[in-house]
Amino acid sequence: MKHRIAIISVMALCIAALWLCGSQIYYSPLPLRVIDQDGSGILSISEILNARDVGAREVAGKPECIEYFWYKDGSPAFESCSGK
Repeated sequence: MKHRIAIISVMALCIAALWLCGSQIYYSPLPLRVIDQDGSGILSISEILNARDVGAREVAGKPECIEYFWYKDGSPAFESCSGK
């Protein structure tokens, strides 16, 4: 019985971790190619967690564009334009 509880607990933690990673990817304003910072084609846990550490600012001279930047150093991550 104790083994069953331990297995269920581990499974619950794995499901919670997968849900957290999935929600970080889904709600990030960045496309997957930007989240994958090393270009490996595989998202690591650190890349997924970094995807939530972005800010948004208007682009000077382009009011229809928003630049997403990394909070850690302020460098640009991605630019999105509405095309108006």
